[in-house]
Order: sequence, then C-alpha cells, then structure tokens
Amino acid sequence: MRLIPFHPDHLDRIVAREFEAREMLLLGNTQVKNRAYEYLTHGPAFTGICGGQLIGCAGLFILWPGVAEAWAVSTPLWPSKALSVHKAILTGLNELSATLGLWRIQTAVNEAHKVSYKWVEHLGFKYEGAMPGYGPDAATYLRFGRVRLADSTP
Repeated sequence: MRLIPFHPDHLDRIVAREFEAREMLLLGNTQVKNRAYEYLTHGPAFTGICGGQLIGCAGLFILWPGVAEAWAVSTPLWPSKALSVHKAILTGLNELSATLGLWRIQTAVNEAHKVSYKWVEHLGFKYEGAMPGYGPDAATYLRFGRVRLADSTP
C-alpha cells in the first residue's frame, strides 16, 4: 500500500463500506464534499492505494493548537489490508502528533460499529463516553481520545 496526499475528489472515486456510505448518503454529496475541503484545509490527510485501487482516506482535523479530530473513510478492501492500514495509521498518528505538537487526538465511532471501536482502541484511543443523537441519523456515537500530557505517553 502506498499513501498519497488526500484530495476531496478521492471521495467521488471511493466505494465506501456500507455503514459509511449510508452516513454519506444522509449528509448528501454537497455536504460531504464541503466537509472534505474543510478536512483538506484544516489538517494533514492521506489516501491509501493498493494495486491502483483506493483503500481508504484518513486524516486529522486540527480543532485548535494541540487538539485534533481523527477521521477516516474506508472501502471494502480496507479489512483485507488491515495490518498495513493499521501500521500506516498508527505511524501517522504518532508522527503527526509529535510534528504538530498534539497532546490530544479524538474521534467518534458509531456505537453499532463494534469492529471500528475495537480498532481505535488498538490505536491507543480510550473510551470517553457515549454521545446520543450525534450521528447524521441521530445514532449514538462513542467518543474516544488519545491524550499525551507532559508526564504521560499515548
């Protein structure tokens, strides 16, 4: 798998997994595209490609100095490349955290996506609480955070 800089047009070419495709449909193409441009201008983001096919897109949305929101859009190919995707994202989180001076990276995962929140826990995120009504379909999402304070490690 190789990484290239993310561009919002990648979302037009990606075939998202069912749960992400449903959420993108609820938001509508215009809102998804606008959000993608916001992602592009507010933090680093990358697209993973393997054999000429898009595996997924991921990045950080800088909320303010020291704090970022992690995001990802995956394809059905993502699980078949799970180890390389995991290593790339873990390496990216660690390197970008140091480079950008981040002490907190947070993310939200739909509570129905057990495989997703188990995966973010393997990336070092800790469960922080439920957010009822957070999703575009009013679904409950779970908040996770990776916090590195001066006297701790991620």
